[in-house]
Amino acid sequence: MRKTLLRNLLYALLFLLCIPAQAELVWKKDVALLTNGSQITSNNTENGFPPSNLLRPESDGVGTNQYIWHSSWNNPGPLPAGTDTYLQVQLNQPEQHIIFTMIGSTWSSTYDTPTEVVIQAADEPNGEWTEVEHLTKMNEDFTGFQPDRYESPHIDLGADHTYIRFVVKKTVNAGNSSRYDRNGNPFVSLGRFQVYRAVEGEPDPIDPKANINLLFIGNSITAGATLSNASTQAPPIVCRALVEDATGVTTNVYNGGHSGITTFGYLPGRDDFTRIVSNAKALKKNNGGLTYISIMLGTNDSACSGTEGAPVNPDVYGDNIKTIIDKLIKEVPDCRILLNYPIWYSPSTYNGAKYLQEGLDRLHSYYPVLDAIVAQYEQVYAGYRGVWDYFENNFALFTRESGNAGYFYLHPNANGAKRLAEIWANSLLELIRADGIEVKNPLPEWNVFKPQNDKKYSMKTTRGDMGVKDGKLTSTVKTGIGATKGEFAFITHEGKTYLYSVADKSFMYRDPISYSSDWSNIICSNEYLQPIKVNYTGTPDAYPYYLTMDGYVFNSANSTETGICANTYTPHDGGNQTAIKEEGDFDPTEALEIISNYVAKQPVVFEAQLPTGASLTIYRAEEENNNGKSVIIIPGGGYSYVAGSYEGSDWAPFYRNLGFTAAVLRYNLPGGNPEIPLNDGKAALQYLRDNAEELQIDSNLVGLMGFSAGGHLASTIATHLTGEELPAFQVLFYPVITMDSRYTHAGSRQNLLGDNPSQELVNLYSNELQVTSETPAAYLCWASDDSTVKPTNSLKYRTALSKAGVPVTAKTFQSGGHGFGFNTSFAYHSQMLKSLTQWLQGLDGIITGIDEIPNPKSIIQNGETINGECYNLAGQRLSHPIPGINIIRGKKIVVK
Repeated sequence: MRKTLLRNLLYALLFLLCIPAQAELVWKKDVALLTNGSQITSNNTENGFPPSNLLRPESDGVGTNQYIWHSSWNNPGPLPAGTDTYLQVQLNQPEQHIIFTMIGSTWSSTYDTPTEVVIQAADEPNGEWTEVEHLTKMNEDFTGFQPDRYESPHIDLGADHTYIRFVVKKTVNAGNSSRYDRNGNPFVSLGRFQVYRAVEGEPDPIDPKANINLLFIGNSITAGATLSNASTQAPPIVCRALVEDATGVTTNVYNGGHSGITTFGYLPGRDDFTRIVSNAKALKKNNGGLTYISIMLGTNDSACSGTEGAPVNPDVYGDNIKTIIDKLIKEVPDCRILLNYPIWYSPSTYNGAKYLQEGLDRLHSYYPVLDAIVAQYEQVYAGYRGVWDYFENNFALFTRESGNAGYFYLHPNANGAKRLAEIWANSLLELIRADGIEVKNPLPEWNVFKPQNDKKYSMKTTRGDMGVKDGKLTSTVKTGIGATKGEFAFITHEGKTYLYSVADKSFMYRDPISYSSDWSNIICSNEYLQPIKVNYTGTPDAYPYYLTMDGYVFNSANSTETGICANTYTPHDGGNQTAIKEEGDFDPTEALEIISNYVAKQPVVFEAQLPTGASLTIYRAEEENNNGKSVIIIPGGGYSYVAGSYEGSDWAPFYRNLGFTAAVLRYNLPGGNPEIPLNDGKAALQYLRDNAEELQIDSNLVGLMGFSAGGHLASTIATHLTGEELPAFQVLFYPVITMDSRYTHAGSRQNLLGDNPSQELVNLYSNELQVTSETPAAYLCWASDDSTVKPTNSLKYRTALSKAGVPVTAKTFQSGGHGFGFNTSFAYHSQMLKSLTQWLQGLDGIITGIDEIPNPKSIIQNGETINGECYNLAGQRLSHPIPGINIIRGKKIVVK
């Protein structure tokens, strides 16, 4: 009996084992429940929700239809204080089980995306409302102000209901008072949302290669700091699109970038690490697919101070990275980890944290640490090691930021973020290809732009075709000047890219001096031919038109046609933005011949980066005409920007013709700290003196030329330095001199000294009060009708110099206003150059006190004419003496 019972039990067990196991049922989205006929209202609009803004065609995979709600639309009236904002919708039929989805972005309303929502249900629009769900963890699907897709779990309404309310309790931007109405109720947005019928069914079969999941660990660079729209421009978001386009496989992304974070912030147990793991598991659960985790940490670890744990030495940095990797592999066993190398930042970087050269060196010391870690793990792969050099050699890929040590380059701008995303995507695609997913559309070579010599472009603006006036681009409608019809070509010669005017058969170069919004010029010139090269130009949300060093074509704005843009005169006028649009083919034969001959005749011109973050553009004197002197040219700009070519590079040919080496200084703006530009000036003087032998100049004959606020900086250097530090001479055009509020230029004073400077600081930088007998000789030039910087500034300085016994020459003109510089339209341009030339040619006698010889053709000494044995101070033999200091038979003379 007992055996029979056991046998029957065994048969029953075997029968059960033979029955196929049924998959656990899950709730899935079915049909969309909001349609054209749905009533959608809100309690946060005066006239009800505008129906025209409701129905949108599907574009993001949210559902059959998308509905967009933003409570600030249609001039919302304020709600009574403490009232919850809600959106009420009518389903197309009564339902009990639903799933609610949302994309937390309605154009510009990402700041108001809800993170906590109460869902209520009712049978009638004015009936009794019952709370059925309180969604409290919606923010886990959001990264800062970068909302992504949200999908609720299954929601059971308790019975069939027709009406639903979404009551918003909390938003992403809950702490920002500007996002609330006058009674304290928030402006909120459900973004593009849809409600679906929820049905039970078996889980959809998941092909492990049908989805790609990308998760990114990083700091503010990964997060997309300084970008105008990080939700679309941040490197992880761009990288996702690139990978999806290359493979054709649905690619999901989680951007875990967090500003200011170090490796300590991503250690297991910390919130950011927990979010990465939870999102990785959620993506795997929802989508299946292959998981790749990209890590780029180290920038904040390398800081000297100001970030968690900084400075982090290489050993600790390596231990932290390995700890993060070990835990990731344990929590997400089948993931692949891409260990990306941190990118370069400028040694002037100093914002909330202090980085500088010490931090930069530390950051680079992490590279071998990462190499060693990659070698230890089978699941860990190295990113592109050349990313450091690529960003170091391309300032145009950075946002230019102002900090405690002047301008610095730390965060990529929109185009830099795209370049970084392409670098990451290339590395990820190698791993994806190795995992068996076909890369159907490989990315183009990301770091090499090869402009075609046969590409012709036209320049147009909203004001008309571009023309040329006085050697400058202009974009007014009625130019009527110059042969150009706005057709240009990009020409590549010896690996450099130039802009060529087809009609004028001339080349363009960018003036390295920027305007107030940090915008740049492209100048039409037959003086100096340089390749198109641009440092960072402008805020990402303004008009960031420029070319990079390697010729990439970047952004445009709504006011122009898509393409490259050359800014002309006015930095704040969108009408002067000149777009370049590809037009057609072009035969480059003649242009290449012109450029080849032209380049061979050009002077040696190069950029020198100073340790302060400033730079010098140096125009070396012609060898046979070199008198050993040099001048640092300091443009104006009210200490709010650095002015253009009239006060900068346009002066280089003038000085070179006189035998001078000229160097244009791009100084850092003070932002209330007067020592910043002063230190730039000191560094410029020191650079020329340290490199005097190479530049073939006399280290004792380095002078200054300054305009407006640049004149103040030049006079500050001339009066605040002492002894051997002093420049040899100073040339000041319409300078700001005093900080006395009665006479100074108000903007320059505020930008230099701040809003409420002490009297001591005002006196210190009122340079007429700092003149001594050792202050160098000066040449002053201004127009009597200057209403921007009062001539009193120059008069006070002239008086102070004369009282101190310092040689001073003043040249005034009846008219001309402010800022005439080298502008040839200045009525007294020729007279001004003649006067300055005479002063510069007599400079040797002023500086040295050596007797002057009036005849440059021959020199009479002891009744004997001396020719042929004459040398300049650089030691070069001359056929006859030229103006300046010369050496004949061991004796210095001055030829006037």
